[in-house]
Amino acid sequence: MMMSVLMLSPTNVSGYTNGIETGDIMDIEYEGRYADTLEIFDSNRVDFTIRMGEGALIEGFYKGLLGLKVGDSTEIDVPADEGYTEANAPTPELANRALVFNVKIHAIVEDINPGNDDESSGNLSGTIGTVLKVIGFLVVSVLVIIGIYGLRSKAISADCVHCASMGRKHVTAEGKCSKCGLAYCRASFSRRCPNCKGNSFIPN
Repeated sequence: MMMSVLMLSPTNVSGYTNGIETGDIMDIEYEGRYADTLEIFDSNRVDFTIRMGEGALIEGFYKGLLGLKVGDSTEIDVPADEGYTEANAPTPELANRALVFNVKIHAIVEDINPGNDDESSGNLSGTIGTVLKVIGFLVVSVLVIIGIYGLRSKAISADCVHCASMGRKHVTAEGKCSKCGLAYCRASFSRRCPNCKGNSFIPN
């Protein structure tokens, strides 16, 4: 076939009263000829299902189909500059030649969701982005909690620096000096920090 094909069963295609528009799906019967020799280069005698879209058909054929309705039979003249080029011609003979298509429209299905694929893709991307942000926030929160718990556990299990300096090992610190941050048991801190003389003790 010379055109992009979307295979649908005939039961999926029903007629409607509007003319053909971009995005519509249609069943057509067609015959393509060279305009200068009238030689047939392609034809289809049974229902042929295609979707209308810019780029899916050669420009002249696409323009000629727009607005046609179910039951219409017409001849579409395609000038050479709106036909096949050397880049997209199925055969070299079709490139840069004027063409004639005899077409009959059997059925049309309206595109009820134009642009829906792009919208769905955008919505999906947005949803994925939101989920990733939430997951990232939860991971960071857990790491912060683990870090705080680890620091607190370390502070609780630390030895009193004053007792350690006096040779009394493994005397667990009960808090720290608010000024210099060194860990002390309550007995060592007493009223002042032995290191900086600060007088504020923060319990664990």
